[in-house]
Parts: sequence; structure tokens; C-alpha cells
Amino acid sequence: MTYSKAMAAVFARQANAEYLIDDVTGRRFNYGDWLALAERMADGLADRGIGRGDRVAMVLPNCWEFAAFYFACLLRGAAAAPINPDLGDETIEYLISHIAPGLVLTSTDLVGSLGEALRGQVSCAVEAVVLESVVLETNDGDIPAFDPGSLAEAGGAASADPWRNVDDEAVFSICFTSGTTERPKGVAHYVGGLLGNATAFNEVYGFDGGTRMAHYFPMAYMAGFLNTLLSPCMAGGSVLLTGKFGPMTPLKFWRTLRQHDANTLWVSPTMLSAVMALDRDPDTAEGVGGHIKTICVGTAPLPASLKTTFEDRYGVTLNESYGSSELLYITAVSDSDRQSPGTVGVPLRGVVARIVDHQGNDQPADHEGEIRLRSDYSFAGYVDYANGRVEPYAAQSWFHTGDSGHLDPAGRLFVTGRIKDIIIKGGINVSPRAIEEILHRHPQVQHVAVVGVPHEFFGEDIVAAIVVSEQTPGNSVDLAKELQDICRSRLSEVEVPSRIEFLKELPLSSTGKVQKAELRRYLANGT
Repeated sequence: MTYSKAMAAVFARQANAEYLIDDVTGRRFNYGDWLALAERMADGLADRGIGRGDRVAMVLPNCWEFAAFYFACLLRGAAAAPINPDLGDETIEYLISHIAPGLVLTSTDLVGSLGEALRGQVSCAVEAVVLESVVLETNDGDIPAFDPGSLAEAGGAASADPWRNVDDEAVFSICFTSGTTERPKGVAHYVGGLLGNATAFNEVYGFDGGTRMAHYFPMAYMAGFLNTLLSPCMAGGSVLLTGKFGPMTPLKFWRTLRQHDANTLWVSPTMLSAVMALDRDPDTAEGVGGHIKTICVGTAPLPASLKTTFEDRYGVTLNESYGSSELLYITAVSDSDRQSPGTVGVPLRGVVARIVDHQGNDQPADHEGEIRLRSDYSFAGYVDYANGRVEPYAAQSWFHTGDSGHLDPAGRLFVTGRIKDIIIKGGINVSPRAIEEILHRHPQVQHVAVVGVPHEFFGEDIVAAIVVSEQTPGNSVDLAKELQDICRSRLSEVEVPSRIEFLKELPLSSTGKVQKAELRRYLANGT
């Protein structure tokens, strides 16, 4: 049985069971209603000329409509290309113009910024449809508004064969993630890879029809798509859509979960820290273990002290795992792994890990080296922004993670560091080079290097070390504020350096390369 047929079987078996509960709007959808809604949305995509293999860009905040359009794209045979609305106009414009979508979906709250992005792009002609019945811009005349609200109210069941366009070998999603390059990479995934990977992960934790997953991650990223929409769906479980995790969320965190009988959740270490810091209810700790079965932690390394403190306070085990944008879930910690603190678990079914030295030679157990992986669920390839095509990735080749670690004799993986320069702040991957490029545009900046330094709450914080030109007038405080304001106007808030440090020179190697490890150690002291 293909994985797409396995999903169809879940929808048939669970037709009358709840799939999604939206805490924000109060809407509730069972599997049968959700499938019928997704098919009507897919028909709407067809009305706008979207066919198999086309791309639909979605610049949306977390909402039930966003989740439904993922499934609509699946049923239509189109590729969903979610874009984080916090990326900023310049990046949104670049991504839209270089992936050549046939349709762009956004919301009334974001219409202003997306309008600027669309007016600036020149590489493709697209129609942008704003949810809530507003047509923003079209090249084909006045097209009827796409109103998912009215679709949700409409009755009727799905057709006899709603899965007719679903193919395991088709590209289902193109997600964007910051790497070591200036622009976010476009990572394409097949239907079968995503659904198969979700199924393999579910097997480790026994997710089933009784699983109700609380959804806190941004839907524009893989954690908010695979982890908290597809995994519970493939298990026949349900999703509690909670809204964006913000400053007030920790104050009602456990109450919201209990109110909707959520028993499973995915969180980042930053979210855990916030909940620990703001939970003042003395009765909460005693009740958490009674209704929460499984807590999965990902997107960033989990500090051992945070894990111990949380588990002691709430009586619930935190389950770590390891994954990547390209290979999805890679490992998961099962009950048999808990005797080995610090492990991220054993590779999932269909995934093989090896540790190699700098020459590519396999390392024995407990010897550190680069983690390389081979997975049955590997990505289709990266989007080549020069031509918009997905450059195929050889599925059975070894993927270089850029992470260092080791395997113990039982095959458990331990991740000890990152070879790449990616900064992980609050669970979000941040590209230093993207920040450096923007800062270096300022005429008073001669040299710049951006690094991550340890931070108690975010895991890592962003510091920019700058050497100014000799002719720089004024004081450093004003210049630092100006540079941060420039970053804030061009980047998402999480990418803005928290500190600007002015140095006389940067530590350089004999070849002129910035020695970031040395710079990181220096800046970590707060000097």
C-alpha cells in the first residue's frame, strides 16, 4: 500500500472522528468534513488554473485555513510553498519571484506587505488571493473571491474519489529554511516521503486515534506542518490549533490543553523555558501528568538542566529527537533509550546513520565525527533559484549534515555540536551571512561577522562584531541603534542582532577568513 492510500484509509476509517479543533475561532472539523472542505478548496484552485505540479505560495499566519490549504494542494496534486510572513518584504518578494507559483494566498492582515512584495517581483506573473473574500491583484481580470469561510459552512461530502490526483512520487511541499547561504533554501519533499516519515515517527511513540496534538509551531515551517499536522493525521488522531505562541500563552498553557483534552504536544526548549518561568499555579504541576501523555521537544538542543527541572516539576518525560529540513524526522528517543542521558535516540525505520572523520572514513562506536545520513524519506531536492526547478537529490546518497556527534554501541545517536555556522535562536535557524550582507551595506561598516553566543532563554543569541571605517563620525551607541533598525526593517525580528559590538579588528586566519570560534568565545564573555 502506498502512503497516500494509507492516508485515504485513515480518512475513511475516521470519517466521524474529530481531526482539527481551532481554539481561536471555536471551529471543529471531523475527518469527513475536513476532506470535503479540502476538496472544495482544491476545486477552487482548479478554477484558478492550478493543476498537477503547479505551486501555490501561502503567506499566512497560523489558522485553520492555512492547514486546510495544505490538504487542498495535496488533493489537487500541487506543491504547497508556505512562506513565513515575518521574513520581511525583501525576502518574500525574492522567494515569490524565484519559485514561480501559479497562485499566492495571503490574509487581509498581511495584504499591505504582500502587495509591496508582488509589485516588486518581475520573474513571474501570479494572481494573489486574499482570504476573507478580497482579491488583491490579478493579471487575468476580476476573479471571484476565494472565501474559505463560506466553503467551511457549505455542506456536502467529498466525491467518490477525492484522492485521484494524489501520488506518492509528486512534490507535496516546498519549505524554506535558513542555512549558511544568504537566502533561505527551498527544500522540496515528495508526498510519500512526508507521509512515510510521519508514519515511522508515530510508530515510536504509539500515536493513534486517541492522540490529540497541541499545535504551537508556525505552519510555514516543517515542524508546524509535518510534526503537528501530518503526524497526528496519519495516526488517525486530532489536532488542537492553539494560535501563535506569544507572551501570554504560558499564563494559560496548561489550562488550554486541559480544556480541549489535548494529551500530546510538540514544543521547543524556548517554549518550555517560558512556561517554567511564568507558571505560578501551585496546583498545575500535580495535574499535568494526569492528562499529558507525551511531550516531544525539537527544533533546538534541549539543555540537560531544563529537561531535569521540567520533568521533576511536572512529572512528564520530555522526548527528544533529531531532524533536518532535508531528511525530516531522523531519530526519536524511545523508552529503551532513557538509560543513556543526552542521546537523541535511534534512527527511525528507513534511516541509517554513520559517523565519519574529516576524510570520510567511518568511525567506531563512541568516536566523534560528522553525522552522515541516508533516508527513505529524503527530500526531492533544492529549488534552483536561477531557473525555479527542483534539482533532484540522489535519494540513496549519504547526506552531509554538518553536525558532529557519535553513535554508542547500541546505535543511539548523540549530537555534540554543529560544524555549520547556523545560529539557532529560540528554535529558529538563523543565517549569519544574511545578516552580515545587510550590515555590510552600511557605508560606515568596514568588516562584519555575526555569531551566536550562549543565552539562558533562547539557547543562542545573535551578536554582530563590526569594524567601522576610519572616517566614521558620531558615537557608537547611535550607530548601533541605526544598524539594528536597518536589520529590523529588512529581516524578521528573531534575526536582529541583540548586540552590536565595535572592535578594532576581527580575528583572522592566515588566509583572511574570520575565525568565528575565537570570536564567539570572546563575545560570549559579554565584553
